[in-house]
Amino acid sequence: MRFLLTRPLEDSTKLAQMLNARGHTALIEPMMDIRFLPFDPPAELSTYQAVIFTSANGVRAFRHHFPDITLPVYAVGPATAAEARAKGFTQIKSGSRDVDKLAELITNDPDMDKNRPLLHVAGTVVAGDLAKLLQKVGLRLDRWPLYEAESLNQLSDGTLQALDQGKIDAVVFFSPRTARIFLELVHKAGREETLKQIKALCLSDAIMDVIQSVAWKEVRVAPEPNQQSLFRDMNIELEEISS
Repeated sequence: MRFLLTRPLEDSTKLAQMLNARGHTALIEPMMDIRFLPFDPPAELSTYQAVIFTSANGVRAFRHHFPDITLPVYAVGPATAAEARAKGFTQIKSGSRDVDKLAELITNDPDMDKNRPLLHVAGTVVAGDLAKLLQKVGLRLDRWPLYEAESLNQLSDGTLQALDQGKIDAVVFFSPRTARIFLELVHKAGREETLKQIKALCLSDAIMDVIQSVAWKEVRVAPEPNQQSLFRDMNIELEEISS
């Protein structure tokens, strides 16, 4: 199959390599460019009992700024946990890729100390209100925005040509924001009609809600919110990558 990958470059590159190794073709068109932001920490890392990562980009941004890997980690899902492990963290507890479930994991942890704050490393835009969920049980959360996801302004000539020539079988979406940007750029380029011949692969129902504003050949939602499940539904076996 011929896939269009819309995730940021580092993650799309990993996925493309996996797909190519299995005989598929992957065109990379990142909808967002990840940029690490200058940051002056308002507190010492030792202030916090643990750091929370809700994306692999949060892990990368943290390691870009700080060499410290001693803090315990709460990761939103197994892929983010894998990225934390790859970056040197050893004390890692993982949720199931859902902010609500992540909050449950944290609040139900018997090691949790309500007298010490938690640190959430994230981008300038976040999904869900983790701080509010934790405040309900008396936990304080500080969020440090260490990176920014800058939206793409227009589709590349290569992607437009692939759309026009019917050389894309499926577009892969891992977040509602990425899906929203893609549809905006397709509309801007006047290519909505080309999507009628393309499948949309969605990691979640929230993504499906975004893309249903246009007509697709088919829309598929992963049975479980992870990459393995998404591609297994297409009869393609892949390992998980960071998310």
